Amino acid sequence: MIDVLKKDLEEKYKDRPDRLKHIYGVVKKAKELGSKLNLDLNKLEIAALMHDFTKYDDLEDQKSYLNAEEIELYKNEVVVYHALSAATYLKNTYKINDSDILDAIRFHVFGSPKMNQYAKVVLIADKIEETRTYPTVNYLRELADISIDKAILAYLEVTKQRLLDKQLPIHPLMNETIKMLGE
Repeated sequence: MIDVLKKDLEEKYKDRPDRLKHIYGVVKKAKELGSKLNLDLNKLEIAALMHDFTKYDDLEDQKSYLNAEEIELYKNEVVVYHALSAATYLKNTYKINDSDILDAIRFHVFGSPKMNQYAKVVLIADKIEETRTYPTVNYLRELADISIDKAILAYLEVTKQRLLDKQLPIHPLMNETIKMLGE
C-alpha cells in the first residue's frame, strides 16, 4: 500500500518538488519520533505521506469531501479543509479505515483534544521536519525530543499569539487543545 501511495503522491506533486520534499521530511520525522514511542511506523508513514494530499486542490473540491458540520465548524479556518479532505480521500480511495491514520491526518493542522499519540506525532513532525526554517523551529525540535506534548503546546501557543497579534480568530478547538496539553 505504501508504494502505491508514494507513486500517487509523486505523480500529484511532480510539479511541486518543495511540497514533496516537505512531505517526505514529515515521514522521516514522524518515523523518528514514533520509533521512540513504539508506535506502528507503517501507520505513521501512511498518515505522513497523505497529510497534505489535497492541500492544493481547489477549495470546492476539498469541501466535496466534507460534511456540512465540518464545513461550518471550520468556515473561518479553511486551512483545515485540506486535512479533513485528505483523510476522507484516503478512506474513500484506498479503503483505509484505521482511525489512528485518519485522525493523524485530520488533526495535523492545530490538533484536537481527541488526539492520540499518532496524531500528535504527525502534527509536530509537520511543524518541525528538516525543511522548516521559522524562528522557533530549532527550539521545538529540541523540545519534541523531550516531550511531544510540550512541543505541540509551545507551537500552538506561538501560533495563537501570532493570530491574536493579527487580530484573527482563535478556533475553539485550538484553545481546547492548548488547555488539554497544558494540564
